[in-house]
Amino acid sequence: MFVGKTMDGLEEIAADEANGKKVCARTIEFVKKKELKTVSMVYEKRGVFKFDSLDDIGKRAREVKMQVQSPVAVKGFRVGNHEFKSVDAAQEVAVALREKGVVVDYKNPKEVVVVDIIDDVCIMGMLVKEDMCKREYRVKVNNKSVSACIAAAMVRIAGVKMKESVLDPLCKDGVIAIEAWMSGIKKVYASDVVANNVRNASVNCRFGKIKIIPECHEVREISKKYKQVDHIITNMVLSKNDKGAENLFAEMFAQAKNVVKKRVTIITNHPELVDGEKAGFGRGKRIEVKVGDMQYAIMTFDRVKEGRKRQSQKVLVPRRK
Repeated sequence: MFVGKTMDGLEEIAADEANGKKVCARTIEFVKKKELKTVSMVYEKRGVFKFDSLDDIGKRAREVKMQVQSPVAVKGFRVGNHEFKSVDAAQEVAVALREKGVVVDYKNPKEVVVVDIIDDVCIMGMLVKEDMCKREYRVKVNNKSVSACIAAAMVRIAGVKMKESVLDPLCKDGVIAIEAWMSGIKKVYASDVVANNVRNASVNCRFGKIKIIPECHEVREISKKYKQVDHIITNMVLSKNDKGAENLFAEMFAQAKNVVKKRVTIITNHPELVDGEKAGFGRGKRIEVKVGDMQYAIMTFDRVKEGRKRQSQKVLVPRRK
């Protein structure tokens, strides 16, 4: 059995990718080992026990039978309210391992023992892979961009089919478009209003051997540059210095109305500014994602067919008695 760690809010998306299930916040469980794009770390479960205190973790860890290859490092993770930190739990387990003759060396370990605290349960396991949200192609990173794991999750949330097309009109460093292309979608387009962003996205595409050519143009030019696409998937995260944000949202959806056939999917830290309904889109999913102290919303808006739109606009007049 394997355990994957992801971000707050993306557990169901990661569980679906892994054909597994959500265990708790930031944690999924699955049976078959596979390459995953929406998790940051995977470890193989070796022992599970309940505990009453920090000391109890050390005591019960001594009872867990684990074959390890010395030297090892011990890493701790924690979900829930406790009077101790994850590093404290890792230290308790390290002491228990030393008593069993295991050499603990954090500089040159051959293996890594994971101590995962979830409320009153401790899972011990062996690290399979970490830093999975880092991508080799991503040599240029925009300060308002999202992690590759979130970008991959957005593509899955959008429900893009392999033969459909995707446009990211605010591509920043290109991570969403690149993750879409790497998922098997080959009709992928990227653009940005900032020339430096386009250069950075182009560098990442070339480095990853991704067949996307980012372009530089304004949001208001989207309908001139692209006749039709099935999906827009983009990052509309704002900084304190961004001015005219409401106009940007309005213009993006106005342009999407002319080119999008199926769905708009965005991530933003200001969901209160988003009003896709004015442009004829129906509100779909909304997934809250937390990364550290930052709170984001991933939102989908479906293209409303004309027949359904007219029906929804009918005014019901009560009959006179």
